[in-house]
Amino acid sequence: MRKTLIGLGFLLAAHSVPSYAQIATDEQLRPLVKAEEQFRQFLLMTVMRTQTSAMAVRSLGLTEYCSVLSPLFEDALAEGLPRWENNLIQAHRDNIPAETLAAAVDMPEEQRRQLLASYAATVGNQMQRESTSLLQQSAMQIIPAIGEAASSVDPSSVDEDARMAEIQAAMADGSILCGLDSGAQTDSSEEETR
Repeated sequence: MRKTLIGLGFLLAAHSVPSYAQIATDEQLRPLVKAEEQFRQFLLMTVMRTQTSAMAVRSLGLTEYCSVLSPLFEDALAEGLPRWENNLIQAHRDNIPAETLAAAVDMPEEQRRQLLASYAATVGNQMQRESTSLLQQSAMQIIPAIGEAASSVDPSSVDEDARMAEIQAAMADGSILCGLDSGAQTDSSEEETR
């Protein structure tokens, strides 16, 4: 009887611990969590919604604004992304059962989205708690520099009507985002060699 209970105990313990095959690795989760896409969108929204950004595009004009913003943005993104990605992977691990994550890794995008949808709020809440300060720090690497660039322009040298027309057109066609919403700008020949 004692041997049966001990054997049963080991059997139960073995089934309660997820097997190695049921645990997704960080490498497997990276494409699933899409950290760069998410961090890029949040950082861009944070910067673009500031008064400093509005003042800068109005003072500098779209072309100069984008030439100032783009390298600052890409640098801040590159610096903050590893921590954002770690936080996002951890939020998934903390809020989604290991077996569900492992299953999601091999699913087509639409099925994965449906499977993980019910966990989005809890993952999002943890990301908000764990990553808001990172987002703010990253934005502060950008905002003062674009403000400084804008302050170097004499406001009387700006044709307000033409500038507002330029900004409205850029808002309508999306160019107000300076191409930063879709990822780093790459040389097309470099892209072809990949």
